[in-house]
Amino acid sequence: MAMIDWITGTIPFEWHEPINAGRIETFHADGSMGVTKEKWLQVDGELGAKVQILSSRNKEGAKVLHFSGNPSKFLQGHNLFGIGDLIPLNTACFCKIADSLGHKPSSREYHSWTQGDYSLSRVDVNAMYSCGSRAAVRELCHTIVAPRLELRRVGGGIDCCTTVYLQERSRRRRNPHARKQAPRWVGRIYGKADELGIRNLPRNPDDWEALKDKSWGGDLPQDIIFRDKLCAWVDDKVRVERQLNRKFLHEHGLNRASAWRVPGQPQDYQAQLLLDDMLLKVRIFKGAILDADLVASLPQKLLAPFLLWRKGEDLRQFYSSATIKRYRNQFLDLLNLDILEKPNYE
Repeated sequence: MAMIDWITGTIPFEWHEPINAGRIETFHADGSMGVTKEKWLQVDGELGAKVQILSSRNKEGAKVLHFSGNPSKFLQGHNLFGIGDLIPLNTACFCKIADSLGHKPSSREYHSWTQGDYSLSRVDVNAMYSCGSRAAVRELCHTIVAPRLELRRVGGGIDCCTTVYLQERSRRRRNPHARKQAPRWVGRIYGKADELGIRNLPRNPDDWEALKDKSWGGDLPQDIIFRDKLCAWVDDKVRVERQLNRKFLHEHGLNRASAWRVPGQPQDYQAQLLLDDMLLKVRIFKGAILDADLVASLPQKLLAPFLLWRKGEDLRQFYSSATIKRYRNQFLDLLNLDILEKPNYE
């Protein structure tokens, strides 16, 4: 199920006094006053999670509150799972913020929140999928291709998952003189357990209780309920995220929260639709997921030819005919994989 992961927007909020979190002042070289900016205030949520807020007036002079943060994490202390229904999730978050400020929302404010009558400038949606093992998650992130998108991989290694970043191809490639603009959306695909820094699970579940070292659970809050079970649950999960920025939201009519509610459809309909649209542009190496554990157990001498073959390289440029023939027979025996054929994608 898709969930809402990050929100940036502006809501009606009848604050009595401007929220004071300090300000940043700049000065010109001659000592004259430059730009002055109000600082954002951090509001504490569950288990150390925070959101940022800033009070101001809009163009019509009405009092508003700008907010930015992860509502799921703010309300429950983690974002391993959540809901895809944006309006009630945000309403609960706004009520908690108001309570922390000692502010009682008026009926007009509350009605605006519950009806989605406010603007959005960024929304992140995500979903998690089970791959069967952490090795399969890491292999998946190594084998993703997206011919119609810009793709780059960050990190990765023996004990860490690669993060795959996706976005639309830049217009500057077609016109080098075009002004550089922020991407309309950015996608990320990565292993959630590796992102949290959770150590590999013990093979024997009985050993979990014996682990006294709190760092075993990585960045998960130490006081979170069912911490060991959450670590076990997330171990084989790959997370797919899509960050939707201001321009994308405006172009698709999603810059008002009310637009995220589709009558007669499941609560996460809009979020799942946006994720599926991105995933349609992604292809995955066929067989890599099913054979991830076998690939991880390949002899050291076979890793290099496998990685070259997976990248689409011509092995004849690196090895002699006799070596390629020997490698081919070994891959056929171990993985039922013919390295003389080009990789297939699905």
